[in-house]
Amino acid sequence: MVSSLKELIDEPELGHSNDPEERFISSGVSWESYESLLAKLENNSHYRVNYLDGILEIVSPSIRHEKIKTNLGMLLERFFYSKRIRFVP
Repeated sequence: MVSSLKELIDEPELGHSNDPEERFISSGVSWESYESLLAKLENNSHYRVNYLDGILEIVSPSIRHEKIKTNLGMLLERFFYSKRIRFVP
């Protein structure tokens, strides 16, 4: 299993960034290479992988993104509870 984007792409210089969100974009990627990458990732849900017309994008959401997502979910949960609206999170 892959534990970091840097390990995944085997290019250490791409891992140094001021933004805590990791992002890698490459063009000219074949469909076979994309499928091979998906096989390497197996069941790793940490990375978001997008492919369109030979352009590959791999993103690892930042901690800030995850906190906003969690807070928004809690806010919606409280709203539904206060309005007695049934929902499935």
